Amino acid sequence: MQIIIVGGGIAGLAAAVGLTIKLKDCTVILVEKRSNWAEQGSTLGLAPNGRVALRELIAGAATDVVDLNALLQENGVPTSSEHDGLMLGWWQLRDGLLDILRASDQITFHLGYVLQSMEDTEEGVTATFSSSEENNDEILHIKGDILLGADGVNSMTRKCLGLPPAEFSGTHVWRGKMLVDLEEAAASKKSGDDNNNPHAILEP
Repeated sequence: MQIIIVGGGIAGLAAAVGLTIKLKDCTVILVEKRSNWAEQGSTLGLAPNGRVALRELIAGAATDVVDLNALLQENGVPTSSEHDGLMLGWWQLRDGLLDILRASDQITFHLGYVLQSMEDTEEGVTATFSSSEENNDEILHIKGDILLGADGVNSMTRKCLGLPPAEFSGTHVWRGKMLVDLEEAAASKKSGDDNNNPHAILEP
C-alpha cells in the first residue's frame, strides 16, 4: 500500500510515524509546501493526555531512534509542577517526529511542492503538485492508494475535494515562552516598576 500525505506539519508527520510503525507493508510519500525544515512556528502546549498519546504513537519505533519524550522533556517548560504538561516550540515536536521518520526506509519526502489537483479512480488516487518556489516549473504526479490531507487551515486538499474553506472565528491566540528571573520580576511588581519586565505577567 502506498499512502500520500499532503502536509509536513505535526499532523502529517504524526500520521506518517503511526503508519510506518504500525503498517510494515506500506510506503509513505509526504509532500510539504515549504522548501526546508526551518525552525519556525509558535509555542504549543502538550497536555498530559497528549504526551500519553505520543508515547502510544511511537511505541514500536526502532530502538536506535532518539527518545522523543526525553527530548521534549529536556527542551520543554513544565506547565505546572502538579501536571505532566509541557510548553515547547512547535518545531521541537516536529523535529522529534522527523528524526523517527528519517530512520525509516518506508518514507520519501518531497519539499517545496503544493497540491494542485487529484484524480480518484477505482485503482487509487493520482495527485498533481506544482513547485512552490519561483522559477521552478517542475510538476509532480504521484500515485497512491490513499491520500491523506494534513495541510492546515488553508488546505488545498479541501479545495480539491470541493469542500468549503475554513472560516475565521474572530479569535487570535499568541503563545510563546521566555526565561524570566522570577525574583527580579516579583521585585519589579512590588515596586510598581513594570518597565523592567513589560511582557511578564506575574500572578500568585
